[in-house]
Amino acid sequence: MTSVPEPSRLHSLVRDMAQVQSTQMHDPTRPDGQRRKRGVVITVCTVVAFTLWLLLSFDDPGEIRLKLDTTIVNPPPDTAFAKLPVTSVMASVQGEVLTLFNLKMRPPVFLLDASRDVTVSQTAVSWPQGVTAQFDSPEIRLVREPRQERMVPVKARIAVEPVTGYSLFEAPMIRPDSIAVGGAESIVRNLQAWTTTTVRQVEVKDSLTMELSLADSLPGLVSLSHDYVVLTAQAYRFTEGIRELTVIVTDVPNPENVVDLDPPQVSVVFHSPLHQFGAAHSTEDFYATVSYEAIREDTTGSVVPTIILPPDLLIRHMETKPRSLNYYVNTGLQ
Repeated sequence: MTSVPEPSRLHSLVRDMAQVQSTQMHDPTRPDGQRRKRGVVITVCTVVAFTLWLLLSFDDPGEIRLKLDTTIVNPPPDTAFAKLPVTSVMASVQGEVLTLFNLKMRPPVFLLDASRDVTVSQTAVSWPQGVTAQFDSPEIRLVREPRQERMVPVKARIAVEPVTGYSLFEAPMIRPDSIAVGGAESIVRNLQAWTTTTVRQVEVKDSLTMELSLADSLPGLVSLSHDYVVLTAQAYRFTEGIRELTVIVTDVPNPENVVDLDPPQVSVVFHSPLHQFGAAHSTEDFYATVSYEAIREDTTGSVVPTIILPPDLLIRHMETKPRSLNYYVNTGLQ
């Protein structure tokens, strides 16, 4: 609020004229046209008088509350903020009314000297001549630490959902998979990973390449070597297949020992990419085994076969039937 001087004679005159205007406008003894004409004259006089009073008041002293935005200057390269500095300060400012009006419209900048731990408020602002100020905070303290930089892995917050009938070939990849983060030691040394913004990508078919923005987790406290990472994903059309596999007993110590499995075969239902479907049905690297050691250690009378997958083919969502096999060990031929 701007402090206004004590009412002057001109101020009193404006008030009196306003009262006269109200009386004349509501005088029932005058014709409507005469009252209207006289009201216009009084209104013009009132505006002129108020303008003169306002011009004369510009030289009077006043006081306002002013909010000043801060700006960081002289940041040393070997230190960093461990806590965000204040973004604004409040002050009570005294000066001529016209000067205060200009300051209200265009407040000066409060300069925070980052090369010092303490900034004295009175020295941080350049005021016009004749202006004085009292700050709510006479001093502004900055929390600084030695600057550290280290590589931090990037963690992508993304959900990739292929269209029906498709599946991802492998987990989505991001490049680069780590970034350099610089800031105060107490902040940087505790970082385990840096996340991206959260994205959900649906109806993905074939290949996907997109930029992921890095999350602005610590604005003003750290610097990042990258603003974004590039994510790539590959989705293939999958189809269902079935293989009948004869279960092989491995590591039999004595060839004369005979192990009979019941049943001797298992059915494996699986999904593979459409372009690998033929190879998945014909490869000999797709088979089932049971370890003789597992049979010796078993106490239940049944064992679970191990399905060996071809290393060069993508096999997903397997289901083995039956899940376990009975066995009989014949050692009478020793």
